[in-house]
Amino acid sequence: MAGQSQKLSQNIIFTYQKQYPNQLLKSNSIGIIIDEKACDIVIKNGNQNKVIDISFIPNKHQEIAALILNDLNFNNLEIVSPSEANYTITFTATPPSYEIRTSSKKLSISNTELKEYYGKIVYNCGVTAVIKENNKNVIFEKTVLKDVLLDQFVFKDINDEKLIFNKTLSALKANNARNYIQKTTETFYYAVQELASFINDEIGVYEKKEGVYFYKIGKKKGFDFTAINVDIDALRKIGSVNIQEKDQKKLIHKTKEILPKWKSKLAAIDQNNKKNKKALWAMRANVATANYILRNYNKSLEIAEETLGSGYRTDYLYLKEFPEKKIARTNHFKKLLDRDNFLKPLPIFNNRYKSHLIDYRNTNPNLTSISKIDNHKEVVEKSKYLYECFFFYKLF
Repeated sequence: MAGQSQKLSQNIIFTYQKQYPNQLLKSNSIGIIIDEKACDIVIKNGNQNKVIDISFIPNKHQEIAALILNDLNFNNLEIVSPSEANYTITFTATPPSYEIRTSSKKLSISNTELKEYYGKIVYNCGVTAVIKENNKNVIFEKTVLKDVLLDQFVFKDINDEKLIFNKTLSALKANNARNYIQKTTETFYYAVQELASFINDEIGVYEKKEGVYFYKIGKKKGFDFTAINVDIDALRKIGSVNIQEKDQKKLIHKTKEILPKWKSKLAAIDQNNKKNKKALWAMRANVATANYILRNYNKSLEIAEETLGSGYRTDYLYLKEFPEKKIARTNHFKKLLDRDNFLKPLPIFNNRYKSHLIDYRNTNPNLTSISKIDNHKEVVEKSKYLYECFFFYKLF
């Protein structure tokens, strides 16, 4: 339609990119310790901790399952028994709490002012990781905290804060075992996953899943961008949110196939015509991102700077920040390798079946949450068997 502004639509595509660490350990082995000591669970009322019998809470242990090996993606380090390792990671849960919050809100109904009172149950939890060298020097420490709203109650006829607290507490006691276990378990596991990601970035060399953006371009007189949009759909099909590391080769192959066509299309756009600013910006952004997928970070940065310097959508800084971070990390890693005289390339280890080497301490014999999924004893025995099979296969 004449006079209608040309539309751009952003499309997210997932890719795997090599991630280099902040620090390089002076050893290629590491041990894992998981301490599941029982936590002191408290009931909080605002900033006040209330001493309450918490026998109604069925799980006083926060179980960090052996499934954490699925989230610890570093493959430059081999997991060994902590007694044989120069470096260890110790995971411990932070004391969780059930927080009861009370609040009120003024309402105006038919010129009558009323007040509604609320009682909320919020669960707080977290997990800490400490990496030590020779069981002495702490080289990394990180805590991730999470919270989740478990329940909310509205009290229209009660305006006594203490009574609201007690009624909300009664609901917690009545519902915890039946309704809240899944939410509290999931929230704790999310904290574990996030912490594992921090550890991977700190000491790991691995393929990291990332989201990047391509732009479809609407109709414009004199240009046909249909083929570009079809290409983006093809990339989206490969690089969906469910992409696996093994799919990266397909994504690279397709990106290499379409990049020359995109560069030709970009060259055909008149850069001096202001009416072309949207199409020009989008094609530059697409070419920059295609180079990023192919790990041509310097070229990606060069084109990103041209894109942002065009005067259109100058706040889309991720275009240059993504390749800048990769270049900085790569250069930092090269310096670490040269400084410590490491063998290049670094060895690659398969830690998938190493859960039998995890040192569990103070483990709760009555598992009630996420560890029921894998059951420590069963997963350890299965892991030991699979690892032996994997090792035997490698020999032949």
